[in-house]
Amino acid sequence: MKLDFLVTEIQDIITQCLNLLQENKKIEQGLTLRQMYDKYIAPTVLPLDDDKLWKAASSGNILKLFQFDTQVGGQTIKLLKPHTPREMANCNSIMRLMAPEKGGETPTERYKRMKDDISQWYDEMNSWGLSQEEQKALEPYYLPAYASPAQQEDMMIILMKFCGFSLKDANFARKVCAKKKMDQIPHLREMVREPGKLHLGNSNQTPNGLFF
Repeated sequence: MKLDFLVTEIQDIITQCLNLLQENKKIEQGLTLRQMYDKYIAPTVLPLDDDKLWKAASSGNILKLFQFDTQVGGQTIKLLKPHTPREMANCNSIMRLMAPEKGGETPTERYKRMKDDISQWYDEMNSWGLSQEEQKALEPYYLPAYASPAQQEDMMIILMKFCGFSLKDANFARKVCAKKKMDQIPHLREMVREPGKLHLGNSNQTPNGLFF
């Protein structure tokens, strides 16, 4: 388990925002800080389906948007325009990834392209020779990230589900990719393509480019 606590600076900003909202009569008056938090910004009360909230986030005009207050973060959120917490998490992860080769399409660009037209992913799978059954099997793992899963845990689950990896093997793969151990990538490819390991529909080989 990884716990990520807000630093004091962020806590101060939240407090000042709530105080300003109260002073300008945008929220109920006379509440304590704890009461304001519980009533207006606790995760259980935030209106996560509020289009106004997501438009504000993707506008680039929020001065302190946690994890997106760098130049790269600002560019990413304006480009990808997340509308759910899952999309926000995807953006946060995918903006840290580099293009697989110099001058190639970045993961952020791929995410945007697939989000705009997910049919392109199905075209890719058809070109790899995946059957309709196989494509259906992949959808729960790829569609939530618009065919660009960026979370390390996503890759681990996919490898365990479709390539017969143990948790130990999947964690090895995660470390290889996270630490950019390029000398281990050929070995990882062989692990994925090992005969008899793939559990993707009726296929007996990995579609080129599906995982690496």
